Amino acid sequence: MNFWNNSINLLILIIILLLYFIITHLIGLRSKNYNSIKQVICVLGNMKSGISFLFNIWIIVLGILICIIAIDFYIIYEPISKLLSTLGYWLLLSFGTGSCIISALFHYDEEKIFKNNS
Repeated sequence: MNFWNNSINLLILIIILLLYFIITHLIGLRSKNYNSIKQVICVLGNMKSGISFLFNIWIIVLGILICIIAIDFYIIYEPISKLLSTLGYWLLLSFGTGSCIISALFHYDEEKIFKNNS
Protein backbone atom coordinates (compact mmCIF):
# COMPACT_ATOMS: atom_id res chain seq x y z
CA MET A 1 0.00 0.00 0.00
CA ASN A 2 1.34 3.41 -0.99
CA PHE A 3 1.17 5.63 2.09
CA TRP A 4 1.61 8.92 0.27
CA ASN A 5 -1.17 8.46 -2.26
CA ASN A 6 -3.89 6.95 -0.15
CA SER A 7 -7.13 8.92 0.26
CA ILE A 8 -7.83 7.07 3.53
CA ASN A 9 -5.22 9.39 5.05
CA LEU A 10 -7.62 12.29 4.60
CA LEU A 11 -10.12 10.43 6.75
CA ILE A 12 -7.32 9.99 9.27
CA LEU A 13 -6.75 13.77 9.11
CA ILE A 14 -10.39 14.45 9.97
CA ILE A 15 -10.24 11.98 12.86
CA ILE A 16 -6.98 13.53 14.12
CA LEU A 17 -8.47 17.03 14.06
CA LEU A 18 -11.57 15.85 15.91
CA LEU A 19 -9.35 14.14 18.47
CA TYR A 20 -7.44 17.41 18.84
CA PHE A 21 -10.55 19.11 20.19
CA ILE A 22 -11.96 16.13 22.11
CA ILE A 23 -8.76 15.09 23.88
CA THR A 24 -7.79 18.68 24.61
CA HIS A 25 -11.21 19.26 26.14
CA LEU A 26 -10.91 16.09 28.24
CA ILE A 27 -7.43 17.08 29.39
CA GLY A 28 -8.80 20.52 30.24
CA LEU A 29 -11.47 18.96 32.44
CA ARG A 30 -8.69 17.40 34.56
CA SER A 31 -7.13 20.79 35.20
CA LYS A 32 -8.92 22.53 38.06
CA ASN A 33 -7.87 26.07 37.08
CA TYR A 34 -8.61 25.83 33.36
CA ASN A 35 -11.72 27.39 31.82
CA SER A 36 -12.05 26.54 28.12
CA ILE A 37 -14.39 29.48 27.54
CA LYS A 38 -12.04 32.14 28.92
CA GLN A 39 -8.57 30.68 28.29
CA VAL A 40 -6.63 29.50 25.27
CA ILE A 41 -5.60 25.87 24.91
CA CYS A 42 -1.88 26.54 25.35
CA VAL A 43 -2.54 27.46 29.01
CA LEU A 44 -2.72 23.70 29.58
CA GLY A 45 0.94 23.45 28.55
CA ASN A 46 1.96 25.86 31.30
CA MET A 47 4.20 24.15 33.84
CA LYS A 48 1.85 25.16 36.67
CA SER A 49 -1.19 23.48 35.11
CA GLY A 50 -0.40 20.07 36.63
CA ILE A 51 -1.02 18.25 33.36
CA SER A 52 1.56 20.00 31.23
CA PHE A 53 3.59 16.88 30.45
CA LEU A 54 0.56 14.92 29.20
CA PHE A 55 -0.74 17.86 27.21
CA ASN A 56 2.61 18.74 25.63
CA ILE A 57 3.27 15.15 24.54
CA TRP A 58 -0.22 14.95 22.99
CA ILE A 59 0.22 18.25 21.14
CA ILE A 60 3.68 17.35 19.78
CA VAL A 61 2.46 13.97 18.50
CA LEU A 62 -0.58 15.64 16.97
CA GLY A 63 1.57 18.29 15.27
CA ILE A 64 3.85 15.67 13.74
CA LEU A 65 0.84 13.71 12.44
CA ILE A 66 -0.70 16.82 10.91
CA CYS A 67 2.59 17.71 9.19
CA ILE A 68 2.80 14.20 7.72
CA ILE A 69 -0.80 14.38 6.52
CA ALA A 70 -0.08 17.81 4.97
CA ILE A 71 2.39 16.14 2.61
CA ASP A 72 -0.21 13.51 1.72
CA PHE A 73 -2.83 16.20 1.14
CA TYR A 74 -0.57 17.98 -1.33
CA ILE A 75 0.34 14.80 -3.22
CA ILE A 76 -3.30 13.72 -3.58
CA TYR A 77 -4.74 17.07 -4.66
CA GLU A 78 -1.84 18.53 -6.67
CA PRO A 79 -3.06 16.99 -9.97
CA ILE A 80 -6.52 18.50 -9.41
CA SER A 81 -5.53 22.02 -8.38
CA LYS A 82 -1.97 23.10 -7.75
CA LEU A 83 -3.06 26.35 -6.10
CA LEU A 84 -5.55 24.78 -3.66
CA SER A 85 -3.27 21.85 -2.84
CA THR A 86 -0.43 24.27 -2.08
CA LEU A 87 -2.70 26.44 0.04
CA GLY A 88 -4.02 23.40 1.95
CA TYR A 89 -0.49 22.09 2.42
CA TRP A 90 0.73 25.36 3.93
CA LEU A 91 -2.35 25.75 6.14
CA LEU A 92 -1.98 22.24 7.55
CA LEU A 93 1.77 22.61 7.94
CA SER A 94 1.34 25.97 9.70
CA PHE A 95 -1.27 24.54 12.07
CA GLY A 96 0.83 21.46 12.83
CA THR A 97 3.97 23.41 13.56
CA GLY A 98 2.55 26.64 14.96
CA SER A 99 -0.49 25.66 16.95
CA CYS A 100 0.80 22.27 18.03
CA ILE A 101 4.56 21.82 18.12
CA ILE A 102 5.64 25.39 18.88
CA SER A 103 2.96 25.91 21.52
CA ALA A 104 4.15 22.73 23.25
CA LEU A 105 7.79 23.78 23.19
CA PHE A 106 7.29 27.42 24.20
CA HIS A 107 4.98 27.59 27.17
CA TYR A 108 2.45 30.29 27.88
CA ASP A 109 3.33 32.04 31.14
CA GLU A 110 0.00 33.37 32.38
CA GLU A 111 1.38 35.14 35.44
CA LYS A 112 3.97 37.04 33.44
CA ILE A 113 1.35 38.31 31.00
CA PHE A 114 -0.90 39.53 33.80
CA LYS A 115 1.99 41.24 35.63
CA ASN A 116 2.98 43.14 32.47
CA ASN A 117 -0.58 44.35 31.89
CA SER A 118 -1.12 45.66 35.42
